[in-house]
Amino acid sequence: MGSEWNETTWGRLATLEYGKSLRDYSNGLGGYRVFGTNGAIGWHDTPLCNNPGIIIGRKGAYRGVHYSPEPFFVIDTGVLSQAEGRDGYEVGLLPTADAGHQRNG
Repeated sequence: MGSEWNETTWGRLATLEYGKSLRDYSNGLGGYRVFGTNGAIGWHDTPLCNNPGIIIGRKGAYRGVHYSPEPFFVIDTGVLSQAEGRDGYEVGLLPTADAGHQRNG
């Protein structure tokens, strides 16, 4: 490995957590965006993730990958990943990897 790269594990860079069940997110109230498998679907008054992060769809037809630069909530059809204490750049790169078209792995 070159000197500009550090060997590490995924767990040292970011977390990977399931979303939570949520009701009444489609009423347009609240200051935090709610994400599902296919992207933003509503608003809630409390974030599930307090940092910038990515949302990875885990159920449904598309199972997209989305980035939120602000605190957000993910319902149970998605997984969230956050890089706590980082500027979000590394985490923000995942949506460019076209992972939404991957079916396995």
